[in-house]
Amino acid sequence: MKKLLALLMAVAVTFQLVTPVFADTEGTEETTAPTEAVVETVENPEKAEAGTEETVAEATESVEETAGTESEAKVRVRFVCTPEDLTLVVYPADGDVDQAIEAEEDGSYLLAAGEYGYLAGAEGYVTTDGQFAVTDAESLGEVTLAQAYAAESVEALASSDLSGYCGDHLRWSLDKDTKTLTITGWGEMDDYTHPNGSENPAPWASNKYQINKLVLPDEITHIGSYAFYMSGLQSVSFGNASLTLGDYAFAFCQSMTEIDFGTGTIIPGECAFGDCDALTSVHIPKNVKMDGSYTGTGSGYWLFHHCNKLQEVTVDCDYVGPYAFESCYSLQDVTFTNRDTQFYFLEHDSCHPFNANGSSVMQLTVHGYLCSKASALVEKTKSEPGRNIKLTFSRIEGDTTEHTEQIVPAVAATCSSTGLTEGKICSVCGTVW
Repeated sequence: MKKLLALLMAVAVTFQLVTPVFADTEGTEETTAPTEAVVETVENPEKAEAGTEETVAEATESVEETAGTESEAKVRVRFVCTPEDLTLVVYPADGDVDQAIEAEEDGSYLLAAGEYGYLAGAEGYVTTDGQFAVTDAESLGEVTLAQAYAAESVEALASSDLSGYCGDHLRWSLDKDTKTLTITGWGEMDDYTHPNGSENPAPWASNKYQINKLVLPDEITHIGSYAFYMSGLQSVSFGNASLTLGDYAFAFCQSMTEIDFGTGTIIPGECAFGDCDALTSVHIPKNVKMDGSYTGTGSGYWLFHHCNKLQEVTVDCDYVGPYAFESCYSLQDVTFTNRDTQFYFLEHDSCHPFNANGSSVMQLTVHGYLCSKASALVEKTKSEPGRNIKLTFSRIEGDTTEHTEQIVPAVAATCSSTGLTEGKICSVCGTVW
């Protein structure tokens, strides 16, 4: 990330404010609008007539091709910048600032159709990065860049403990007055390690107790392992973001009282919210996806492990991973609204979602459909009295399902195997009784 900062300070491409053609240039007040780019198309810009005045209304210029060679059509992109003297670096989206594209003499860029990234900064403003697309060399387009907001100087960013980078295209800043950590940009956050004595703690780790609120962009795709471990976060909302949660991403956030999983796909790793002792209730919607793996990304292993005050859980998702609510001893009611919710425990006969450690007992009521995997979970648990888990089943309101009974014939004992008596099983949900 320091390389990005050094290159930003080194590549000084300063733009003059471009007044749109429809604006009255006389008596026009200074604009404070967000930075934006106006796109014009130019074919074979190397042969464009020098000195030709270009405006927003002039979409294209045509020149004759030479020696039968067809040049690639490019789009002229002009930037309207606030502040006017900001430093801007433009580069291919699949590259980085090492591949900075040189601006034309008038400050515009000639770009082929495709995706691009930008990095912008100015003295007294927070460095901002983002992406824009040049999609059609035959039509006008518009790209809006996020306006920088007041903060420390660009030169101070590399050493500041209140802002910096947390991914190739993600930047963070901490407002100690509001105790809000804001992430901007797009893509994956870096993974970190346990903050105590670690060589790779999250960059805000020294201020972790000063973080009460987290603001995330919808374009973020990964929250790093141990990113907010033991932080002072009181709540988290994922908005419209679709992302993966690294191992222990929000573990030991002991002031956390609310989790909003938003509307995007959320794929949890191990112990994502373990030991969040202030949580009393949680809703796990259908967009939370666990994939049946034992550990790692997608497993949901120890998802809410040892959340001491957790009393009520509503589960809409399709799968519950291993040991999801282990040692949540205050848990009283868990409601499964999805009849088809599957459990790692039922598939592998291990890693019970309500596992209890040692001599402690997990005792709670499971609410769900009579003919469902939740019901099967309760019946299987009852058949294994050695576990310190006491589950009571209660039919969810409005449930009209019934078991489809199937007789399981007896199996005679042999010298090498134990016999089985005749029994019954539901052919739909697998409940045994």
